Amino acid sequence: MEDIDTAQWFAEKAGTTAIQNIVVSSSTSTGTEAHVGEFSGSVSRSMQLEKAPLIPPELIMQLPNLQYFLRISGGSVYQGRIPIIQG
Repeated sequence: MEDIDTAQWFAEKAGTTAIQNIVVSSSTSTGTEAHVGEFSGSVSRSMQLEKAPLIPPELIMQLPNLQYFLRISGGSVYQGRIPIIQG
């Protein structure tokens, strides 16, 4: 597909999805000079939800020939390929 306007239109019609991002951070600190072997540390995790297009317009633009995305009534989205029949 070479038409970015059509790709953006379909991407909007396909809707969005939620992506989970897990962020892990850690830290350590050493003790004083008098207690060189002492240290402390911590680890924290957090989960963030982010909205993203179900099918980005860039992906639609890069579809190989004879491949397509289809949205049917009810909102379901499918990817398909038209087979080449050789006789």
